[in-house]
Amino acid sequence: MKKLTLAFAAATLLLCPGPAFGCLCSPGWLDDDIYAGEQFRGMIQGSLRDAPLVFAAEVVEIGKPYPDVMKTKDAYAEMAKVKVRLKIERVWRGELPEEVVITGGAVKFPDGSIWMVGCLYPFEEGEKYLVYANGTKNELGVSMCSRTRPLDKAAKEVEILDELKREAEKARPRSRTASPSRRAQSNNSFNRTRN
Repeated sequence: MKKLTLAFAAATLLLCPGPAFGCLCSPGWLDDDIYAGEQFRGMIQGSLRDAPLVFAAEVVEIGKPYPDVMKTKDAYAEMAKVKVRLKIERVWRGELPEEVVITGGAVKFPDGSIWMVGCLYPFEEGEKYLVYANGTKNELGVSMCSRTRPLDKAAKEVEILDELKREAEKARPRSRTASPSRRAQSNNSFNRTRN
């Protein structure tokens, strides 16, 4: 069995051209079917708490690297500079402008091949996504290991995010400043007790 495993590993290395960069994500991290009810809600709640920015957006543009980027000395570094522009549709966490730019990601070349930069999420132009981002609105990063996914595959998650947002808004402490009519009532009652 060990010889078979070693032979398979050697064949894989020989047959896979070019550099490969892998990501190590928790098993089942995005398989919603294995979670149910409160367990799923708790997982979404934890992801919402851990990500500085959570939003829905459409990819409006992915910068194209120059055609010979793969022949450069450090193609990986050049590809990491590619910009992905997103138009924000909804926000569950954080404050964002109408559009944001993410640096790095995946680029699809005309021949159909895809070059991924590290563990950055592979966005596609024209698609909409539920995004769990790290960083700030000026310097965003989106990992493949986050719960980021196409928006059309996240209906149940969006529903829970909406519930969590409503609950957070209800729980938010109310302003301590009284309305003008309340102030007038308070002043009148104060004046009555002084007379």
